[in-house]
Amino acid sequence: MDGTFGAALRELRRRRGLTLRRLGERAGYDFSYLSQVERGLRPASPALAEACDRTLNGGGALTAALARPGPDTEMGEAMRRRTLLSGLAALTGTPAASLEATRTMLSVALDGGAGALAVADWQAVALDYAHTFYTTAPATLVDEVGSDLLVLGQLVAGHGDSPAGRDLCGVAGQLAVIMAMSVASLGRARAARRWWTTARAAADRSTDPLVRMWVRDWETVNGLYEGRPIADLLTLADETLAIAPGRACTGAAGVLSGQAQAFALAGRAADAIAALRRLAELTERLPAAVLADEVSMHGWPEFRLRHTESWVYTYLGETAAAYRAQDRAFALYPPELAREQAQMRMHRAACLVLDGDPAGGLAYAHRALDELPAELHNDMLYATARRVIAVLPAGRRDALDLRGRLTLPAAA
Repeated sequence: MDGTFGAALRELRRRRGLTLRRLGERAGYDFSYLSQVERGLRPASPALAEACDRTLNGGGALTAALARPGPDTEMGEAMRRRTLLSGLAALTGTPAASLEATRTMLSVALDGGAGALAVADWQAVALDYAHTFYTTAPATLVDEVGSDLLVLGQLVAGHGDSPAGRDLCGVAGQLAVIMAMSVASLGRARAARRWWTTARAAADRSTDPLVRMWVRDWETVNGLYEGRPIADLLTLADETLAIAPGRACTGAAGVLSGQAQAFALAGRAADAIAALRRLAELTERLPAAVLADEVSMHGWPEFRLRHTESWVYTYLGETAAAYRAQDRAFALYPPELAREQAQMRMHRAACLVLDGDPAGGLAYAHRALDELPAELHNDMLYATARRVIAVLPAGRRDALDLRGRLTLPAAA
C-alpha cells in the first residue's frame, strides 16, 4: 500500500468491493467526508481509521497507515496545497471568474515547464472522480475539481515534456472533462465549450490514444445536450475514430454512441441505424472489465448500448424498438444510477406521446422528475425532458406545467 492514509483506505476499500457510500453507511461516517479523506483533502482521525479497519477487515493496516508520516516530496506538498484550496472553496465557493482563471492557468501550463513528480496519486484522483461522477451533484464537482485543477496546473507547468509529464497531462484532460460536463449540467454551455477545448489540448499532449479518444467521446455525446451544431459533432466523431482505427475501447464505443444520436437528431435514419449496428459489434469486442464496469465513466456496460438504442429509436419515432431497448436497460441499471434511469424514463414518456397518449406521457415525465432527488437534477435531464414537450400535439396547455419545471435554480 501507498504510505498515505487516503491511498491505503482507497486500496483496501476497492479490494473489498465497497463504494465510498457503502463504506460510509457501514462505518457510520458521511460519504463526503470519506471522499475528502481518501483524496487527501481532509485529515483522518484515529477513530475513523479504527472504524474503517473494522468495517473492511483491515487487520490494523489503516491504523498503521495513519501513524506513518507522509513523504516530504513535491507531491506531498501538492496535496497540502489541495487541502488549503479546499478550505478556501468551502468558505467562498467557486464563482465563474475563478473557474475561468483555473481553466486559463491550466491552458498556459500545458505550454511547457520543468520539474519532476510522481503522478500515481493524481491518476487515482481522476479515477475516483470517474467512479463518483454519476452520484455527485454537479455543483459539488465544480468546487472539488476546480480546486484540484488549480494545483494540477502548477504541477503540469513544472514538469515539462517527459513521460511522467505526459501522463499528468492525461490526468488533466480527464479532470477537464469532468469540469466540462459539470458546468454543462448546470446550464453553462459556453463555459463547457472552453473546458472541452482545454480537455482536448491536455489529452493530445498526453499522446495516449485511449485518453484522446475518451475525452472526445464525452465531448461528442455531451455536445448533443449543449446545443452544438450537429455537423461539428459528426466531424469530431470522425476525427476521434481516426485516432485508433478499429480499437475496441470505451472511447470508441462512446463516440459511436454520440455519432448514432447525432445522425438521429439530423433525421438521417439509415446512418443512425448503421452506427447503432457498428456500436453493437464493437461492444461485443470490448474487454470484460470494461463491460463489467457499471458505475464509472470508463465503463461500457450493456445498458449504455441500450440507452443509445432507446435515444436513437425515440428520435426516429420507432417506438417499438425504443420500448425494447428501454425494457432491457431498466432491467440492467444499478440503483446508484438514478439520474440515468430518469433520462431513460423521459425517452419512455416521449414514446407514449408518439403512440397517441400525450396525457400518459406527461404524467410519466412528471413522475420521473418527482422521484429523482432534486440535487441530482441537471440540464442534461431537462434537455431530455424537453423532447417530451417537442413531440406533444400543438396547443396543449398542460405542456406548460412540464416546461415550467425544466429550469435549474439560479443558485445551482
